[in-house]
Amino acid sequence: MTAALVAASATTLEQECLILDEERVKVAASKDPVYQLLVAKVAANDWCPQRAQELVEDLIVYTYEQGCPRLLIPEELRLQVITGLHAGHQGVDSMLRRARQSVYWPGMEGDLQSYRDGCASCDIHTPLQPAEPLVLTAPPEYPFQSTVVDMLQLEGHMYMAYADRLTGWLEVAHFPHGTTSSRIISVLRTYFTRMGAPELISTDGGTNLISEETTSFFRK
Repeated sequence: MTAALVAASATTLEQECLILDEERVKVAASKDPVYQLLVAKVAANDWCPQRAQELVEDLIVYTYEQGCPRLLIPEELRLQVITGLHAGHQGVDSMLRRARQSVYWPGMEGDLQSYRDGCASCDIHTPLQPAEPLVLTAPPEYPFQSTVVDMLQLEGHMYMAYADRLTGWLEVAHFPHGTTSSRIISVLRTYFTRMGAPELISTDGGTNLISEETTSFFRK
C-alpha cells in the first residue's frame, strides 16, 4: 500500500513536469535534519491522528483527512518544484491546485505566493482587474435617516443585523423558522415603528431583501 502511494505521487510529479529522481530526493532528505527528525517521529508513530504519514524507503508520504497522497519534499529541492509549478506562469490558485495533488512541505502556500509575487514577467503580462468606481454616500444628518441591513448565518441559525449609519446603533433579529420576505418585513416594520422609517436603506443584496415583496414594502 505504501509503495503504491509513493508511485502515485511520483506519477503525478512526472505528469506535471516536475521530474525529481527518487535517489536525488533520498539524498536531499538524508541531509535535511528537519526531514530526518520527522522520519523518526513517523517511524515511532508519534504524530497527529488527523494526519497520515507513511514511511517508504526513508521517504515520507503525507495525507491529510483522506486527501491526495503527497510526497514530502526536502528543503533543498523545494525551489525546483516551485519553478516547475510556475513554468507556465500560472497564478497562485493554479499552482496550489497542482501542488496539492502531489507534494507537500510546511509553509508551501506562502512559498508559492512569494515566488509568484516576485515574477516580473507575470507582473508585466497578467491582465489587471480594473478598480471598481467608488460610490460615495452622503453622511446622514440625523439618527436612522440612513440604515443598513445584513443577513448572516451563525452556527446554523439565521440572523438579520439592522444598524444606523450615524450612531452605529445595532439591532439583531433571530429567525429560527427561516428568512422569508414576510418575516423580514415583519421585523423591519417593528424597527421602523420604533425608530422611524429611514430615507435610505442599504442591504447586502440577499434574495429576500431585494424581492418584489420587500421592495414594495420599502416603497410604501
